[in-house]
Amino acid sequence: MILALSLLITTVHAHADCSAFRPIEEALACTPTATSKTAEWSEFLQYRYEAARRSSDEIYRTYRAGQWNPDNFSSCALQQQDLDNLKIAIPVRFFELSLAELSRSRDPSIQAFVKEVTVRSTGNNILPFRLVGHIRQDDSAQGLAGFHRGHQSIFMNFDQIPARDWLIIYTHELFHALDSKLIEGMQAYGDPQVNEKIHDLIASGKALKELSPDERGVVKNWLIGGLNRGYLAEARAWSLTLQFYTTLKKEKLQVVIPWLEDILKERRAGESDFMLMLRYLDKRFIDPTENIFAKPLIQESLAKVRERIRDGGIQVDLGSLRAYAVERQEPLRATLKNLPKR
Repeated sequence: MILALSLLITTVHAHADCSAFRPIEEALACTPTATSKTAEWSEFLQYRYEAARRSSDEIYRTYRAGQWNPDNFSSCALQQQDLDNLKIAIPVRFFELSLAELSRSRDPSIQAFVKEVTVRSTGNNILPFRLVGHIRQDDSAQGLAGFHRGHQSIFMNFDQIPARDWLIIYTHELFHALDSKLIEGMQAYGDPQVNEKIHDLIASGKALKELSPDERGVVKNWLIGGLNRGYLAEARAWSLTLQFYTTLKKEKLQVVIPWLEDILKERRAGESDFMLMLRYLDKRFIDPTENIFAKPLIQESLAKVRERIRDGGIQVDLGSLRAYAVERQEPLRATLKNLPKR
């Protein structure tokens, strides 16, 4: 038998708004008694979890409206079981509801993106997504958001990300997850046999000009692998992020984000989003100088690779992300000849 109980969620602090947790409150009012049958308890536990999902929807709606206070989790007297349910339900619903927002776009590129993300995050497919912040802390998730290269997982901190920026940052991190060149770069850069060759070349004491063509190729490809998981990965993802931002803004599905507008103001005549971001990020990605990058051979080689990317000697492109670019039918040879020499 299901008995109605007194409401168990209360406001601890006067400023807290516990209305998002009303579905949980209603579920707790239907808690079975100690003498209830196992089937009734099983049904209740499922109902209680579904209540956490409904609360998650309300949290998302309130957050996207810029009205969510992260302190509500601690200010409203939630039971531990409900907090645990929310830790599971909130990331799932934030991911799904964000994708649903994008699906409102009529743009073919955005529709293709939504379709691909849907395929990769349903059924037996797994697209790891971690939502961190007040309800769940994670020391490995530093900053507003990111794509963990090792785990190949996305994390976003909704305590810190302004509601205005949420959908754009969500899209940006998903681009990393869809970027085949990033994954290939991680494999090339982390290949144990290649790394052993790199260390042997360093130990040989040879300068770059003393390496054989094959040896120079090993070093170059290893460095490009590293750039494909760093500088070039960010250029690819941000170029598509800018494109989607501009489109969503025109469709009135995204408000203006001043810091993105500042980047767009730097576009040169006829410059694609990809070329803009290659140029914009080039001066912001400083070559590392620690550990293996302190070695003269690696320093010289990396400087040469960066220079050849700028002058077009090494071609870079959007890779698999090209499927979502409006300029995808155009050649994408990157030439940054107007940049000052490093």
